[in-house]
Amino acid sequence: MPIYFTSRHIPGLKGLNFNQRYTVLQEALRQVSPGKILALQMTKLCVFIGCCLMVALIPSWFGLLLLFPCLLVYVMVINPVQHYLALPYVKKVLSSKAQEK
Repeated sequence: MPIYFTSRHIPGLKGLNFNQRYTVLQEALRQVSPGKILALQMTKLCVFIGCCLMVALIPSWFGLLLLFPCLLVYVMVINPVQHYLALPYVKKVLSSKAQEK
């Protein structure tokens, strides 16, 4: 199972610009089952709540440096999972866009 940290590395999207890749991924994510989307949204919510709790409970500005790992968790975990969920539907979306033209 390959891990794609950016949409630029997904095989079907290599020749597209950022806006086109974003549109294809959004359309592919619309086709993912609601249970998987719910799990993804709950994971995002847990990361967001953790960041908010850190801001609320940390007494000094130096403690805010701990927010950097939260950002890394978001980028290193959430984006690859989102790309993994959309991956089976990318070819379907690209073929439907090709048929539209």
